[in-house]
Amino acid sequence: MFAYSDPNSNSGWLVPQYEMYKRSIDSAVFFRKFFFTWAHRKVVEAVAAGLADAGAVDGYVWETLALQHPDLTSKTRVVYKSAWYGFPPLVARRSVSETDFERMQQVLLNMDQDAQGRALLKRLNLDGFVAGNDEIFAGIASNMRQLGAQ
Repeated sequence: MFAYSDPNSNSGWLVPQYEMYKRSIDSAVFFRKFFFTWAHRKVVEAVAAGLADAGAVDGYVWETLALQHPDLTSKTRVVYKSAWYGFPPLVARRSVSETDFERMQQVLLNMDQDAQGRALLKRLNLDGFVAGNDEIFAGIASNMRQLGAQ
């Protein structure tokens, strides 16, 4: 039994599908039984509880859970680490004014320069934020094209 996090997740669905595709493995045959947990943490919980033999979870989520809930992750082990993929973006509504947008962006980009910001980053298990670009998602886009995913 295999646990995926979400059919729209890169790490929780696309990466395992692509890795099997590269090896000419039919995931429907390889994992005769699977289910979606709809959250990365729930994948770890399902594996830890024995509801699934294995599952696909984002590395950041597993590493953060290992710091915050070692009792949970100690019941699992990492079988495989994929290539690095871009971290999901933070977005704002189009209706947010340019001034507010730039202010929010600067707060995020400079969190590591502020004591409260550093404390929050530590709690989130992050080093900081960077201004992204579409190139960091090129690997995901490539995998989707390979699989014919939409």
